[in-house]
Amino acid sequence: MSCISWGQLSVFDTIHNETSYGNYAVKIKEGAQLPDPIVYRYSANGWAYVSAPFSELKKAVKDGFITAINTSYQPVILNDSALVTHSVTPIHSGMEGLPSSYTGKGVIIGYVDTGCDITHGDFLDSDGNSRVLRYWDQTAAVNARTPAKYGYGQIYDSSDFNTGIYPNYAGSGHGTTVAGTGSGNGLANGRNKGVAPESSIIIVKNPVSGGNFTTTVAEAVDYVFAVADTLNMPAVVNLSLGIYLGSHDGTDPATLYIDSLLSNKPGRIVVAAAGNSGAWSPYHIHGETNSDTSFTWLIPNPSFSFGAPGVYVDVWADTNDITNLQFAFGADAPGPVFRGRTDFFQAGAVLNTDIFETLESGGNTIGQLIYNQRIIGPNYNLRALFFTDSLDYRIRFMTTGEGGVFDAWSHVNLGLSNFETIIPDPVIYPDFQHYIFPDTLQSIVSAWACSPQVVTVANMQNRKNYIDFEGNVYPPDGGLVPSGQLSVNSSKGPNRRNILKPDITAAGDLTLSARVMNESYAANQLDEGGLHVRNGGTSMASPVVAGIAALYLEKCPISTWQDFQNAIRETAFTDEFITSPLPNYAFGTGKANALATLLSTNFAPEVFGDTLLCSKTGLLEVTPEPLSINWSTGETSYPLEVFETNNYSAYVENEKGCKAQSDTLHVVSGTTPNPSLISQLNGALIASNNINYQWYLNDEPLPGETNQTTFPQISGYYSVAATDPSGCMARSNTLFFSVLDLPEVKEQSEITISPNPSSGTLFTSEALNGSYTILNMDGKLVQQGWINGKEISVRELARGLYQLFIVTNQFVKESKFVRN
Repeated sequence: MSCISWGQLSVFDTIHNETSYGNYAVKIKEGAQLPDPIVYRYSANGWAYVSAPFSELKKAVKDGFITAINTSYQPVILNDSALVTHSVTPIHSGMEGLPSSYTGKGVIIGYVDTGCDITHGDFLDSDGNSRVLRYWDQTAAVNARTPAKYGYGQIYDSSDFNTGIYPNYAGSGHGTTVAGTGSGNGLANGRNKGVAPESSIIIVKNPVSGGNFTTTVAEAVDYVFAVADTLNMPAVVNLSLGIYLGSHDGTDPATLYIDSLLSNKPGRIVVAAAGNSGAWSPYHIHGETNSDTSFTWLIPNPSFSFGAPGVYVDVWADTNDITNLQFAFGADAPGPVFRGRTDFFQAGAVLNTDIFETLESGGNTIGQLIYNQRIIGPNYNLRALFFTDSLDYRIRFMTTGEGGVFDAWSHVNLGLSNFETIIPDPVIYPDFQHYIFPDTLQSIVSAWACSPQVVTVANMQNRKNYIDFEGNVYPPDGGLVPSGQLSVNSSKGPNRRNILKPDITAAGDLTLSARVMNESYAANQLDEGGLHVRNGGTSMASPVVAGIAALYLEKCPISTWQDFQNAIRETAFTDEFITSPLPNYAFGTGKANALATLLSTNFAPEVFGDTLLCSKTGLLEVTPEPLSINWSTGETSYPLEVFETNNYSAYVENEKGCKAQSDTLHVVSGTTPNPSLISQLNGALIASNNINYQWYLNDEPLPGETNQTTFPQISGYYSVAATDPSGCMARSNTLFFSVLDLPEVKEQSEITISPNPSSGTLFTSEALNGSYTILNMDGKLVQQGWINGKEISVRELARGLYQLFIVTNQFVKESKFVRN
């Protein structure tokens, strides 16, 4: 057994192209100055982003300038997918309760993929101009078009495309179908319109290779959002590519960077494909260890990516779960016959160093183990290789230690090795009582697809069949997989921290989308129009949801990733294909319902405030409180000051940028009357001249007391209100009236007056000494005064019928008369 150090750079990292120049996330030793030709670009989330040939980074690790490099193993494009609309047609038409139509206009969708043939008619507007705003070819050589911040690739813009200057489209078939699924407008031949057909487009052609793959993707996301900021537009980024190995918890540097971009401001959403490994044999194990020794068999792969036949395991754990965790590797010959194991080694004991051990039995070499342990953020990672000459062996990956928890992945489809699922009878072979079986969970791709902030998409069947370019039905059997059935290839969650993934399911399999025009295809790959090609998988399901996100941001442009994730999750639907309770790790929360997702943002603003203006202005407001507002009067101030009778409504934008039409509030303008003055005349209360009287006792209205005069029957505080026709009211002074204080009235009777009718003077039948009151037949006081004798002048009265009251200390006399 020997221990050999290659500095701090592992043999697991040396499989990358030594001379490839690219961007990487690294940890720089405190106080160290990076040597040439390594170029520092910027820092984010504790990682420095640098540009250099990988060989120079390797040298900087050995020389102690760099303490860690984040590399990724075997990136893949998540292909085999296509477009289907999930209740999108009503959205394009502005139907089913939406305030208007939505097509993605004013929203950017960035596609980080293999490139795109942007000459395809589905990416041009009706005037023939390109809808693509920018095209960053990350694979192109450095030249004058290279973005300074990132230091690699070339950038083109719409002015280039509209004058016939284009980037290289070679190898862009996958990216073209992805972009067509999300943003194709169908103008090429009227077929296969995408989810957001008027969205603006940014293409980032990613190399989908190299140890810096995740870094280039994170920087592509940064680039899309940066361009969107300069144009003051919301943006969605679609990531239909990923890696199957990694921490699977969203804490890798690239994902943390993407998360920070999403958290930085609203109007940003990232959507990712879940992966297409659901039909692979189980390739994930979850272990929770104790003092017993548990193990899993790995099957040697003759076509091993690392050269000689062998096995590989990629192990991840939280650093607080490895205190007692130990690993070893052993081998079983057919039988099975246990041939021995290496010593157990403590998880995390030796970091960033390649350890080599040889396993021998009976003087024969069974194989060689190479492993490397590292700490990346909150995680522990073990990468282990075991080379063996015999394909008959089963290699034991052995674990022990109280309280240890870990997850591990490996599969031949990644050029690695499979876990064994068929084992001997544990009754005959007791060791196998502690066998860890692989499971079908956590087959989701790692990195951004595992981020809680990224919307991750599973894949279901789009259509059963279609008519191909030669007029035949494809598939020839007419299609045996029904629309809506979950694809067997769709990867399963959760992420390693048991956070729900995928979030949502969309249709991808057997979808037709834009093709690369200068590439050749079999006739059955193309639809009958010849301009669209078949594709499928989560790669095509993902842009369906990215398109829905663009429609959502068009309606509510200041929404956050959390707003959209909540909306699409909460409005997801179920059907006969979902047989397990939701949410689950296959469908997430269910199937995307675009219409319901947008309808969930509808709101009904209500105008409230002063509806009666009485000799003053009023203020109108809206609930919920708007971010911006356009009143029916054309004004945009808030609150709105109003002066006149009118109907008022508003077009309102809320704090998410969602817009809605309010209800209508009728406002009436009036004039407040002058308040009346009350006087007491023995047993009567008389108000000074006014309009529309209402008497009050102790501030409560007296039913039916609407004349100028009232005759109180109860002691209390009396007042009177006058109201103009609009409803403006003025209350009088308050007068206390006591029934007990009234003089005793000995007689109440009529009195004879003459002449009646009278043209100027009334004469009573007897001399009187007291007060008199004259009311018209509406009960309004028209005249009052004192009488000492027999004469009362009525010369000032208009013609009409009146009532006369004469009050003395002994009696009340009344009579009706006519003034002619």
